[in-house]
Amino acid sequence: MDFTFLFIVILMLLAVKSGLTWVAAGLAILLLLTSKSKYLILAAIVGIGVVLGARFFENSDLNFWVIAGGLGLILFILARRDTEEPSAAGMGGMYPPGY
Repeated sequence: MDFTFLFIVILMLLAVKSGLTWVAAGLAILLLLTSKSKYLILAAIVGIGVVLGARFFENSDLNFWVIAGGLGLILFILARRDTEEPSAAGMGGMYPPGY
């Protein structure tokens, strides 16, 4: 599982909470540029939405639920990505059958 995306979203949340919106924007661009599959692009978009939602609901009671729900959704997307990719263990290793 690629927890790097989840970690960068948490860093973006910390940057927004500290008032460093330029750092959060730079990390958002980093997320989008390093996405290699459709699931990672979706996780990046959801992460950016979580940060924007946390900024919008900053002084509201919904702030915790936006952050917790968004991070849970990103974790679900990343876990779903790992279950759909084929693993090397299912392919019989590097050698052809019979060796």
